[in-house]
Amino acid sequence: ENLGEVRWAADATCLQPRGKATLRVGDHAIVVVNPKDGAVKGEFPFASMKAAFTLPPTEKSQPAEAATLLLAASVSASKPPGKITSKLMQDAFKKASLALTLNDKYSKATPCPGTSGTLATAVSTQLSTLAKVANRSLLKGGKDPMSFKSAISSLPYIKATLGASQGNLHLIDIGILFLKPLVFLPCESIASIDCGRAGAGNCSSFDLVVEMERPWDTSDDDKPAKPPAFEFSNIRKDELEGVQKFVRDVLLPCRAKLRRELAEKKGEPVAVDEDSDDEDDDYEAASSSEEDSDDSSLEDSEAGDDRGDETESNDERDDEPAS
Repeated sequence: ENLGEVRWAADATCLQPRGKATLRVGDHAIVVVNPKDGAVKGEFPFASMKAAFTLPPTEKSQPAEAATLLLAASVSASKPPGKITSKLMQDAFKKASLALTLNDKYSKATPCPGTSGTLATAVSTQLSTLAKVANRSLLKGGKDPMSFKSAISSLPYIKATLGASQGNLHLIDIGILFLKPLVFLPCESIASIDCGRAGAGNCSSFDLVVEMERPWDTSDDDKPAKPPAFEFSNIRKDELEGVQKFVRDVLLPCRAKLRRELAEKKGEPVAVDEDSDDEDDDYEAASSSEEDSDDSSLEDSEAGDDRGDETESNDERDDEPAS
């Protein structure tokens, strides 16, 4: 009932939710179903989508190749029953966005319905048009003016570690995204950003700690879980100044703008984002003594995602490049 009339459909290789799937694009949402039995694997409302991003692979040698299409979205899932934990809230952000693999054999060989290209070359334009969101490229040589460029490599990402996995960290005006594991953190839901170990002179790297607003109301819980946080660690110290400047000059102003727009849409009083200056100081001068309290829960969360993929991963692993 959330789909509306089906306007476009195609089979594709998904990174999130993982495995081969059929995409059904309707008037209001994209529904992802299992091609074998039709079971729904995920629903992605257009109203929660922010933009479509074409991302490079995590292999350092191929930054100009289109590897992943991310339809970045805010959390739209309903609050689950039972106790709301930090892990559940982290998973909600990880699973909010739809991501397709573009550089596997299937995508390169399969025609994209309604176009003259393949899924690899044309699905980004097709889906961004249907969802009515901007189609943005974060590949090497891309001209996206609102994305961060590395001070070391000039690439549109920096290397970082999330949990036990190293991947590409992209900073953009509307949020923060990481691959792999895949996660998109919309800027209007970011509560705070801290640069851990930034002031330690003997450290060659720093951490970017992003605390998010809770995606659901937990005020009725006896002991509400702490807000979900994501720690991107082992970022080269040479990137610190550029990261601080981008957060201060691009990401935080965009957050204030989007929050004003959301408040106006809801008919709420428009609050001045008075904490921006304070948060600038917080993330630029974060103490190196911060406790690394979220690593274990992040790693547990990733393990949980992997266990859920086991029924669909065999033929995909043959097609998907190693990370």
